[in-house]
Amino acid sequence: MLKQRLRDFFLGEIPETELEIWFDPLLFQQDKNNLQVRFPHRLFFEWFDANYRSSFEKKLNKFAASNLIPVYCDHSGLCWPGDKLKTKKNTSYRLFTNKQSLEKTDEAVAVQSFAKTFSQTFENFLYNRKNEFPLSAAREFAKLEGPGQLAFYAAPGYGKSHILTAIFQEMRTYIHENSIFFGKLEELETIIENNKGKGNPFFLPFCDLKALIIDNFQECAGKPEFQKNLVKLLEQCSEQKIYLALSVDASPAACPYLSGRLRSLLESGLIIEIKKPDLDIKTRYIQGQNDKLGLHLKKEEILYLARLYSEFRQIHGTMLKVWSFKSLKPSDTDFVLSDILKNSGVSGAVSLTPELVLNCVAEHMNLAAAGLRGKERSRQVVLARQLTMYLLRELLPVNLSLIGEFMGLNHSSVVYSINKVKEMIKTNRDINKLVTNLRNMCLTKNRRGSFVA
Repeated sequence: MLKQRLRDFFLGEIPETELEIWFDPLLFQQDKNNLQVRFPHRLFFEWFDANYRSSFEKKLNKFAASNLIPVYCDHSGLCWPGDKLKTKKNTSYRLFTNKQSLEKTDEAVAVQSFAKTFSQTFENFLYNRKNEFPLSAAREFAKLEGPGQLAFYAAPGYGKSHILTAIFQEMRTYIHENSIFFGKLEELETIIENNKGKGNPFFLPFCDLKALIIDNFQECAGKPEFQKNLVKLLEQCSEQKIYLALSVDASPAACPYLSGRLRSLLESGLIIEIKKPDLDIKTRYIQGQNDKLGLHLKKEEILYLARLYSEFRQIHGTMLKVWSFKSLKPSDTDFVLSDILKNSGVSGAVSLTPELVLNCVAEHMNLAAAGLRGKERSRQVVLARQLTMYLLRELLPVNLSLIGEFMGLNHSSVVYSINKVKEMIKTNRDINKLVTNLRNMCLTKNRRGSFVA
């Protein structure tokens, strides 16, 4: 067999343990000079693309004396939607919709090294009490237990795709991954479209299908004919006891684009909302990425990012930008996070400024902002000055030296003021409430209000 000959050849240069991870799940079919490489699902390809593709193609050239051209596709032999499977000898193309070839630039290397594919599991899904039920239901479903149909809904970036990926990861330890369809709705649409007139238009590409895991179900909006096919598909899932999990951006009852029958079929299963990640969850996520990538972000910078964004996807993208910056400029150890975000085009990233914090404190306490940066020693002004420095440290990614420069004070005065406020927060209920009010005022008075957690 071709696959076995390939494996034997690769084994001379690649350890057995590595081949078991990325080579063994692949299927191969040769058509003249084209070698069709089939993947269990697109997620596996993206992981392979980021970690092993370059090495695979170099060794394939040696094996075939440069005569075989690899063509990448799903396990049924179909091209993914929007992808052109054009490959040239010794040339790699990323098969994502952006069509950008992956040249060996520093940015491309950074993107590859940051690849998080296959890292989304139940164990690293961050949650607290309000998302215990979605996680518990997903775990039971992945074991092929409990309700046979789940629909997770939430706004973008709240963790729906993570949950579905974790379900797939767990489920393939119970049943063979070739009996699971896992992908986006547009991929399923392409399979259905390519199998029209071939008998059963839905399951023909699959062998012994036991589960469907479909992301981005909202992509059926504005496609009435496709929705009719989805109705037939869901009816078949029910009749044949095929497990079905999907994600959508809103509760089916709140999706006006769904046909009546399709909505009814979705509502016949268990519908679960994934709640918005709160400040604690976002902080834990950022801290984990900070440790994993060695970014050495300070506590105030982590909190700044957690308050800045409401979605995991936004946070992930920003962490990538920071990691790329530090990788390209390792000697720049005194970087300012807000400058990186501003230069990388992150909208609203610097809308909260030291001046805004200062003005909020002065306004709330009926004082002149200029006086807080002066030498006046009245009790009210001193308290306002200390509160300003505390909030600057908490809300903005600035170090103590910059706070001192902004306030016109030396380093020791800044440290004393911040520690003083910390102690008062613990012992004085009125000060605790005042700090909370000032914090909320600062976060809601910036230009976009995007910092509210």
